[in-house]
Amino acid sequence: MAIWKQIVKNHPELLTDEADRLYEELIPEQSNEDVKQQLTRYREWLRRCRVVGVDVACLRIESMLVVGELNNQALSEIEIGNYVNAESFLMRAAEELSKVDEAEGPELVDTLYFTGVLHLKMANYEAAETELRQAIASHRRIYGRENEQLAAMIGVLAEVYRETEDYASAMPLYDEDLDISQRLKGETDPGVATSLHNKGLLYFDLGDYAKAQQFLEQALEIRELALESDSPELAASFNCLGELHKKYLKYLGSRLQGEGENICSRSWPGPCRR
Repeated sequence: MAIWKQIVKNHPELLTDEADRLYEELIPEQSNEDVKQQLTRYREWLRRCRVVGVDVACLRIESMLVVGELNNQALSEIEIGNYVNAESFLMRAAEELSKVDEAEGPELVDTLYFTGVLHLKMANYEAAETELRQAIASHRRIYGRENEQLAAMIGVLAEVYRETEDYASAMPLYDEDLDISQRLKGETDPGVATSLHNKGLLYFDLGDYAKAQQFLEQALEIRELALESDSPELAASFNCLGELHKKYLKYLGSRLQGEGENICSRSWPGPCRR
């Protein structure tokens, strides 16, 4: 932080309109999403320096670094199922954000997003919907463009509606998630397979088994090419197709379910929701 402060004080030209325009041109040209986000954050910080001064802007950055670390710890706890610990980290992140003027930024988006994911897993669907909608709205204001995180958040919000059987609300969100993922990642990315798989699950819940099979098989095809043979996502694909085929193809369903269970016994305890 001290280095950033010294650089800006030594190069006041970084705080000019011309420098801001250069960032505006440079950021969209980056192919790496992480680089885009880093440049966006640096541009936002330079803009804040112009408004409140370098010293005050640096204090805000230090708070945001604390929030970022708390968010990362919360995500790690969510991934291993320690929801109480995750909630504690996210509450601390929210408290830290409350101390900052104009706290909207990538850290706020992450805090809202991860809290929404946590509440989805805890079946607190009303809270999850609110937090995810806030995260998506904040993301759109900050970035003004689509990226992989936006697609993921939209997909999680769709999952909230599917879990509450609000299928009419879930369908357009799954469509948007899939559309963004395909345009950003291409047709054969494992992330696209997840979007296809989730849309197949929605059709499964709706009882439209022909469409469910179409999307689940597309997801399986990508996963077989892109993932290891013992991956949990591949096991989930086999299991879901097994459940589907049991509805009208008993023999095929039994064969696919058995193969999925064989993989799951080595790598993944869940049956179908992946």
